[in-house]
Amino acid sequence: MAFRSGAALAHLALETVPGVVPLALFRDRLALVTAGVCAGFAGRHEAAAGLRDAVHLTRLGDNPGPSGAIFGQCSRAVTRPITVAHLGKALDGVAAERIALCLNAAGGTPVDRAAQVLKSMLADSPRAETAALILADAVLSKALSRDHVLPLISLALTPRNMRLWADDLRLACQQAVMAGGVWRFRWQPIWRARRCGSVRWFRSCGPEGRFGRSSCSCRAMRWRLRRWT
Repeated sequence: MAFRSGAALAHLALETVPGVVPLALFRDRLALVTAGVCAGFAGRHEAAAGLRDAVHLTRLGDNPGPSGAIFGQCSRAVTRPITVAHLGKALDGVAAERIALCLNAAGGTPVDRAAQVLKSMLADSPRAETAALILADAVLSKALSRDHVLPLISLALTPRNMRLWADDLRLACQQAVMAGGVWRFRWQPIWRARRCGSVRWFRSCGPEGRFGRSSCSCRAMRWRLRRWT
């Protein structure tokens, strides 16, 4: 399972190349899905359209409601680079010292660190699922040398998974990474972006790929591109 989750992360890194995919829009889309999952933990089953309208159709200073507040929290977390100051503004009620401690988690694989942070956050605040998931994704993104939080673990965890501990929780996080890396809705905005602005880039790749013989990803991407176009 650890190998499969690592392969999913490696494949995701190839699919989200900066400059090819509008990563800001992609992260905001994943934040919307994460908000729906976190709202479900609180017993509120909101559609994506309802969450989006609760934030974007609310006037400045008005209360967007509990579900809208969750989406706003997730959206703010993915907007700016991963720093203690920024996450402190996005995560209400979480001390800066705690955020810094989580971001400095060490040992094991990136998924192991995220599971460790998730476990420690839920042990101290069992009802703070949203903050725990955002911090877990922040730790995972930082371990993968990403500048911004990319929601991944939070896309597929269930309320039952959140009550697990130790190895069971780590296994659930690995399964969540695999599920988050292959969900079809994640590829749709990527392929649309490539069809709109990057078709020429992929078709310009020679038979050996843009990066030489050692890279077969370009040929695979060109094959997928023909399927979607």
